[in-house]
Amino acid sequence: MSVVSRDITERKQAERNLRESEEKFRNLSQEISDGVAITIDGKNHWVNKAFCDIFGYSEEEVIGKGPEFLIAQDELPVLIERMKKRLDGNDVPERYEMKAVRKDGTSIIIEVHAKVIRFGEQPAIQLVIRDITEQKEAEQKLQQQNEFLTTIIEALAHPFYVINTEDFSIVMANSAAKATKAIGTSTCYTLIHGKDKPCDSKEYPCPVLDVQKTKKPIQVEHIHIDANGNERIFSVHGYPILDKHGEVKQVIEYAIDITDQKQAEAALQQSEKEYRGLFEHAHDAIIIFEPEHEIVLDVNQRACELYGFERSQFIGMSLEEITKDVPRGKKYIQTTLDNRTFHSFETVNYKSDGTEMTIEVNASVVDYKGQQAILSINRDITERIVAERKLRESEERFRQLSEAAEEGIVIHSQGIVFDVNKAFIRMFGYSPEELIGSSLEKLATPESWETIMRKVAQNDDDPYEVTGVAKDGHHVHCLVVGKPYTYQGETLRVAAVRDITTLKHTQKALQQKADFENLVTHISTQFINLKPHELDFQIEQALQSIGKFVHVDRSYVFLYDAQNQTMSNTHEWCAKGISPEKDNLQNIPTASLPYFWNYMVNKQVFHVPDVSKLPPEADAEQKEFTRERIKSLICVPMMTAGSLVGFLGFDSVKEHKHWSEESITLLKIVGEIFVNTLQRIRAEEAIRESEERFRKVFEDSHIGMAIIDKKHRFISANKSLCAMLGYTEDELKNMTFLDITHKDDVQSGKEQAQKIFDGEVPYYQAEKRYIKKNGEVLWGSLTVSVMRDENGNVMYTLPMVVDITERKKAEEALSVAMEELRAEREALAEKNIALKQILGHIEAERRDYKEKLCRDVEEAISSVISQLRLIVDKKYEHELEALDITLQGILGKDFKDFSERMSKLTPRELEICNLIKEGQTSKQIASSLNLSLLTVHKHREQIRKKLGIINKSINLSTYLKSHS
Repeated sequence: MSVVSRDITERKQAERNLRESEEKFRNLSQEISDGVAITIDGKNHWVNKAFCDIFGYSEEEVIGKGPEFLIAQDELPVLIERMKKRLDGNDVPERYEMKAVRKDGTSIIIEVHAKVIRFGEQPAIQLVIRDITEQKEAEQKLQQQNEFLTTIIEALAHPFYVINTEDFSIVMANSAAKATKAIGTSTCYTLIHGKDKPCDSKEYPCPVLDVQKTKKPIQVEHIHIDANGNERIFSVHGYPILDKHGEVKQVIEYAIDITDQKQAEAALQQSEKEYRGLFEHAHDAIIIFEPEHEIVLDVNQRACELYGFERSQFIGMSLEEITKDVPRGKKYIQTTLDNRTFHSFETVNYKSDGTEMTIEVNASVVDYKGQQAILSINRDITERIVAERKLRESEERFRQLSEAAEEGIVIHSQGIVFDVNKAFIRMFGYSPEELIGSSLEKLATPESWETIMRKVAQNDDDPYEVTGVAKDGHHVHCLVVGKPYTYQGETLRVAAVRDITTLKHTQKALQQKADFENLVTHISTQFINLKPHELDFQIEQALQSIGKFVHVDRSYVFLYDAQNQTMSNTHEWCAKGISPEKDNLQNIPTASLPYFWNYMVNKQVFHVPDVSKLPPEADAEQKEFTRERIKSLICVPMMTAGSLVGFLGFDSVKEHKHWSEESITLLKIVGEIFVNTLQRIRAEEAIRESEERFRKVFEDSHIGMAIIDKKHRFISANKSLCAMLGYTEDELKNMTFLDITHKDDVQSGKEQAQKIFDGEVPYYQAEKRYIKKNGEVLWGSLTVSVMRDENGNVMYTLPMVVDITERKKAEEALSVAMEELRAEREALAEKNIALKQILGHIEAERRDYKEKLCRDVEEAISSVISQLRLIVDKKYEHELEALDITLQGILGKDFKDFSERMSKLTPRELEICNLIKEGQTSKQIASSLNLSLLTVHKHREQIRKKLGIINKSINLSTYLKSHS
């Protein structure tokens, strides 16, 4: 009997320690507020109470289950992948945020801290969960508040700064401050005042220092220098920002430009000074009085002279004391208060000695030292009575004057003509006998007659416009000013009539020009940032808008082909009832309209007011325009970079039309808008196609390719490079190109990359070693080119890697073999001489045999092909020709020569070869590649020449297919 004893004291102690540790872990996990879970094989093996509370489940509901019912569905794949990678030992983030769902369906945001642990004998993942929903909401609110505050500050119309008190540096400024570049780099006194130290004068104290001393808001006036070097007066407001110790850490400075306010105040003082000068030196008496009791508040010197009172006597007196008809005076005062002004009423006042005088009063309501008052301008018109009498005596002289006037003058009573002058007669074409005693109604349109009678009824003497009708029926636009006139006790009305027809036409033309300019501006706005699919619609909308505005019947756009051989109607608008011509005007030879084409070639506007008056040399053009029933037309050439690309045209079918130089200029602008938009969209399409081709080559290339920035970081990597190195693209994006480079090649890689970014070399090539994800070394043939921005600056490098590992291994093996063979070379030298002689005989016999075999095959198959040509349908002629060419290629080593000749073709010629093999005609190829037909023919000739196809009867398509 044998007994084996083993000391397990340490193991028992370790197990006891482990149980105590696990118990402490469980107790601690139950106490903390964070949720804790241990997952094994993706299932919850253990959770604490906080974990259950966070998600609203009981412990029994979560144990043994995975995260499917806890994590938002769009986040679940990410979590599962990270847990798997973590268990596999991959590097994944330990902390991350995810969206989760509570039992009651509410969404929450959790922060997850995960790590791999050993639970018993099994690998497990410990998850520590924290509900950060409220924290996220608070962060969002804080961000919104910051954005709101920033928006308010940016909305301020005046400069706003935040300035450090320690060094006067600007830490914040709004757009109005125009100090974006100065933030953190300049001081307030340098930016605002152009000084090298803070303000320190008593006149202009430094607001930052004042706020720092007083710890209170302050307001001072400062002189600032604007961008033009002019001095501006600013009201500067400073507010303290205190730190936790109550000291001023920063100062908010808000500056309001009060230069205009200061200037206005100075202007007001000057105005008041000027007013007092005018007031005192006026030729009329001016009295300012309080309206209720008519107490005089102020008078000028002329009032004292007119009424005979001293100023001290006048001020404080009531005007009722010197007014003959007090009630009538109060009536005028009330009217003035109601209307704010009253013109030319007459009243009788007394002078200081009791003498009566008739005065003419113009009154208005004013603000006098904070109270409402009436300013009365009084003129002594006593002597005017005599003048009026004399005026009546001079009525004959008035008659002579009216006859000599350029304006028409008519005197009437309720529209019945009393008298007219010669200018009025000339204006309307009637004789005096036909007018005097008749009604003015026949001289006006119905609407204008209503206006005239309304003005008469209202005794309105303001100027107004009406439309008159002359004897021959043409309309006369008139400006009329009518006033009442007393003659021999009868109230008549004198009207001065000015012919403004020419002025109206000029105004209408100017308005049309302005409207046209607005239309062109609107069209220009519509074409900014226009998308390709919107182009045709917007052009036709613009053609419709302009066509309707200039009252034409058809508007259109023609474009020329690349060689200006043909022109086609691409866009058209027709007025109602006008037949379209777009379908009839496609691929029109430019040579068929030589007279018109000469204008376009010389970049001249083709303006034809009357098609029937075209010269004999425009016979072809006249026939075409007559066919389209065009009476007048205008065509404006459309140019880009000095080259003619098309024209913008307008047809008038219903009537003859003439376009002004201003209209032609605006039409040229519209043409420029069209052609610029066409060129922009074509350029954008070309860029998009170029980018798409690059992307396709990048993604589908069998060569490993990547895009690398200046810090050697991966911006993108294609599938071939990922497969070559064993990394995913996402993994590479977290690495640099130097990370995958063999350590012995890192320095040279850095140096070559720097030379590219510095512009010393356009590209470089090298053979380098790379470290694959599994640690293996990969030899690569590296070619590095560059990607530039629109200014030609290098933005990224484009490394292209070809796996040459096998070649390198072969070279190493070859090197070893060559070394082994070197030792044998001398021994075999003599044998080689004999062997060469033997091989020479064998080669001669092989060559004779091959030539005989080729002749036999050619004779046999050529005979069969000849017989097939006689019996096979003509539609198979190309297939027989291809068979014949293939035979010749086999017998004459044509395939090898063909490959060599194909390498001489340009990329464009190779592209045309592929389209020829697809069966496309020259015309279809020209359309596909946006080339002219002549260019395609020249390419075909070059292809035949480079491929050595001398026999013109050989079909190029058949030849290319036979060598595919």
